Amino acid sequence: MRRGVIAGAVLVTLCAGCMVVPVPHRRLHVYGVRGSVIDAQTRQPLADATVSRSPHGQNDVRTSSDGTFEFKPVHGWHGAIFIGAIPLSLFPSFDIAFAVAEVRVEARGYTTESFYLSTRWPQGITSPDRTTDGRRIIGGDLDGNYLETDPLLLRPVGR
Repeated sequence: MRRGVIAGAVLVTLCAGCMVVPVPHRRLHVYGVRGSVIDAQTRQPLADATVSRSPHGQNDVRTSSDGTFEFKPVHGWHGAIFIGAIPLSLFPSFDIAFAVAEVRVEARGYTTESFYLSTRWPQGITSPDRTTDGRRIIGGDLDGNYLETDPLLLRPVGR
């Protein structure tokens, strides 16, 4: 009986909006990336190219025999509070995962390229080809927790 009274009091207090309850949970922090690396001239896949992702410090990955690569999404603990039925973040500026990524691709016999991957053009970009610091811009689509990119093209050295 006593437990029922306590539970009822907590429920009434929550519904009245008078109590703050911390709720830890896991959420998406960084979108994963799936893509492929191909030769810009022949359009053939490049196996064993190294793809590095920044600034999230994830390990480098190598492309498979068909030129594809994947960075897994990053999930982490997150805090939220409920004031009545309204959820609020404990860390408001850290609450949104953006579907963008920066990668650098290296392959033997090819020029090293940096790419900015996004679902839409970044603000202030006037050229659909390169950012102001020389990164190539590549579009993509969201598929769950992944950003699926268009192929990343590498040019052979000296061409």
